Amino acid sequence: MLKAVFEKFVLQNRDPDNCCTLLNGTIISIENLIFTIDNQCKILARQFLTIADFYKDPCPSSNIGIYSVSTPGPLEIFDVCEISCKNVKIPFENQFIVFPLLHTL
Repeated sequence: MLKAVFEKFVLQNRDPDNCCTLLNGTIISIENLIFTIDNQCKILARQFLTIADFYKDPCPSSNIGIYSVSTPGPLEIFDVCEISCKNVKIPFENQFIVFPLLHTL
């Protein structure tokens, strides 16, 4: 298990603690953390290609950052400064439900 400790959160590469939302709204699942020679942290992750509201009543779950996600894409490299919040990823049927951790917002 790899982990990187930041001021408001810890990134890890194991479920359910390996999910983040980026500033552009992309939800990723971390597979590895890469530390460069100058000690910068990069994230090797898969972007979820299918994102939808988990529920629609009484309001869309996306209003509070809760989504159902599936279909992970290819591995990509992301910069840590792109993270807007950390999520918890919970399996549900043949997909995952993603919840933001409020202390990381």
